[in-house]
Amino acid sequence: MFARVKKVLPNISYDTVNRTFLTFSKVGIANVVEGRGEPKRFDPNTGRHHHFWCIKCNKIIDFDDSSLDNLKISEELQKRFTVLNKKHDSLFQQ
Repeated sequence: MFARVKKVLPNISYDTVNRTFLTFSKVGIANVVEGRGEPKRFDPNTGRHHHFWCIKCNKIIDFDDSSLDNLKISEELQKRFTVLNKKHDSLFQQ
């Protein structure tokens, strides 16, 4: 993303781009999607959807599957915590 922004705004710093996207995440116009040990990735799709992470090409691929929308959180966890977001990492190789 930084390279794309830099083409339009050549004097912008990496830190400015990163902090701007973190702010987008905080105000709800983007979500942080992190790879394993990779830099943060930001997703402008804030609606309910799922991701595959391809371990071969390192792409994160959006997909919809309503059968995955209602994954259950155990009663034990619900008693102890307020769950704000569910995240399940899926590995996919093309």
